[in-house]
Amino acid sequence: MTPLRRALATIALCAVGAAVAKEPVIQEAEQGLWCVPLERLECGCSLVVDDAPKCPNQVATRQPHFFVALMESAPLWVSIGGRLQALNATPGNRKNEGVRERGRTWTDRYVGAGGLAVEVTFRPGNNSCPREKIELDEGCEFFDVAATVRVTGGSSPIVGTYLATGTCGC
Repeated sequence: MTPLRRALATIALCAVGAAVAKEPVIQEAEQGLWCVPLERLECGCSLVVDDAPKCPNQVATRQPHFFVALMESAPLWVSIGGRLQALNATPGNRKNEGVRERGRTWTDRYVGAGGLAVEVTFRPGNNSCPREKIELDEGCEFFDVAATVRVTGGSSPIVGTYLATGTCGC
């Protein structure tokens, strides 16, 4: 091998080594809970985990960590480590959706691949649709909610209990 070829080979090996050394290490936060992409959002319930660090893919303020459309049996959308997943609603979900009185709750349950299960217990938030509007059949475009989200099963990096706030509506 000529000195020039040896020098070029050394430079090429150094470049490959530098590229490998610069390969990003996936941080623990990047393996966990990400935001649901904006294009997935529509009329539904959006939940943002309280005190969560900014999502690696976050592009909007209050971009949700969990989202479910208002349709009957709609899936719960969650992004784990950047991989968007739709968890299937279990039978009986959304039956108490209209209950917006203080102190009342409703729970929706979802199941996904690998034994992942999510239970969301909703309760009315600070600016819920007033009972008077419901009784007069005036309705509200949206209402605030608070929720406890329990994630169980599988070996998911997001297993745990989260407190979240958000809105339901259009």
